[in-house]
Amino acid sequence: MMKVLPVAGAALLLIAAAPVLAPGTEADRDPGWLVKPDGGMVARFYPESAQRMEVEGRAAIVCTVALDTRLHDCRVQSEAPTGYGFGDAALKMADEMRMAPAIRNGVPVKALVRVPLAFVMPRPEPPPA
Repeated sequence: MMKVLPVAGAALLLIAAAPVLAPGTEADRDPGWLVKPDGGMVARFYPESAQRMEVEGRAAIVCTVALDTRLHDCRVQSEAPTGYGFGDAALKMADEMRMAPAIRNGVPVKALVRVPLAFVMPRPEPPPA
């Protein structure tokens, strides 16, 4: 099953406390974020031509979360608008993302994830009052 994990240009990660279980007795769980894309990462990988033209966009990638927490075999599932490099930027960002592997029957396993990304131009800060 593919897990959809939404991500926005500026994201906030909340970590919930989980009960401590003896090794090998972990409950099944889907992959979870260790290093989640945030506004700073989006800004670093924002396609230059899109930034110059002030074009915002979206991309979704599908990857395998490996046991080493890295995202492997990523491919662009969608991007809009096309021709600005949002899909390629998302693939480059995947190298910096990290996820805890899925757990099935107490054992870490590979799993597919879909990561939607929003590329939003930074808004100027209003002057101090």
